[in-house]
Amino acid sequence: MNLTSHEYVVCQEETKSPLVLSEFAGTYGSLGACLRVNPWHYTEVAQAIHEALVMSEDEKRARWNELRKHVCTNTAQFWASDFVSELIKVHGDVQRRYSIHIPLLNMRAILPEFLSLKKRLLLLDYDGTLLPYERPVSVRSKGRASSQNMISIIRQLVSDPRNVVYIMSGRTRDSLDSIFGSIEGLGLCAEGGCFLKFAGTTTWESQVEEGSDMQWRKKVMEMFEYYKERTPGSEIEEKTVPIVWHYRQADNPNYGLWQARECQNHIEEAIGSIYPVHAVVGRKCLEVMPRDVSKANATKKIVEGLRQQALAPGLDVDPLDFVLCIGDDRSDEDMFVYCNGLDLGKDAGSGRGNEHRIVTCTVGSKSSEARWFIPGVSSVLQGLEIMANQQQQPE
Repeated sequence: MNLTSHEYVVCQEETKSPLVLSEFAGTYGSLGACLRVNPWHYTEVAQAIHEALVMSEDEKRARWNELRKHVCTNTAQFWASDFVSELIKVHGDVQRRYSIHIPLLNMRAILPEFLSLKKRLLLLDYDGTLLPYERPVSVRSKGRASSQNMISIIRQLVSDPRNVVYIMSGRTRDSLDSIFGSIEGLGLCAEGGCFLKFAGTTTWESQVEEGSDMQWRKKVMEMFEYYKERTPGSEIEEKTVPIVWHYRQADNPNYGLWQARECQNHIEEAIGSIYPVHAVVGRKCLEVMPRDVSKANATKKIVEGLRQQALAPGLDVDPLDFVLCIGDDRSDEDMFVYCNGLDLGKDAGSGRGNEHRIVTCTVGSKSSEARWFIPGVSSVLQGLEIMANQQQQPE
């Protein structure tokens, strides 16, 4: 590896001059605070040099401190030790993936439990769970291609007063309203937990901390534009809060995946160290959003709200005693972890504990925090339809 860039950083202790680095350099992937250029793009190189010359002293200092921190902590000894430990970790992950078998969920097996309980929370992801992924982002953002059969099943589940149903999606509020707006009483979670429409209400509530600094969006857009130019077929989707880079339609999917990993590293190093944001890897996409929002945090708000209703004096509301959570990608894993850790108490009628009444399920057989898996979207809908058709009215 060419370490000239490292030597340059160490030499700038007094002047703290910025580093302009070629994207073809071996250190390109690790020095996130540099000014990155394609050396064959003359205008881009000129702009980077100009930016370095007119840069404020505060920004120079901040960038240099980040670069120096990386150079001084990532020594040759650290690199060798980290490389070996990563090899051991990857080997362990592979062994675990083949040794841990997540059982297939049989909806009919949990049906007696579902029908016998009084307060049931259903958390359902949308794309990839209730509906197969649509390829163009432009179609997804408009909220089209909803299955009438799926809408009918959801409507039927919501109609039972013992069910509290939420669609937990990464889509925008407008998209979800256009698809599910006609179902009265349905709860909605938009943009991966940034917005919640609680079941039985008609208004959206922001889950992003008021007064949050959104300047990170401009920097993320610049970085996503950089990777979009270098990944033919990829596209950027701007939501109200998160920004998503999709490579589902990239000319070379493997190259798109490699670029996504590179981009994630750069965002975590260059932006995540300054702003409270994180990059979440999804199904052939990379999403950047505030650290304090997620589907898990939204689920926590939902569960806490249901528990407060059950404890409120004068309200005859049954306590939560059943949870069904279904999702398909990385953004759902934290939600699975939270649901698995819930304590629903003992079912007085049967003495059954949490393990019988908390069902977390991923779509597709893969390594997951979920306790079960379902083969595909059609199996999810078939299972939900069985539950909807066999609902019994409370005695």
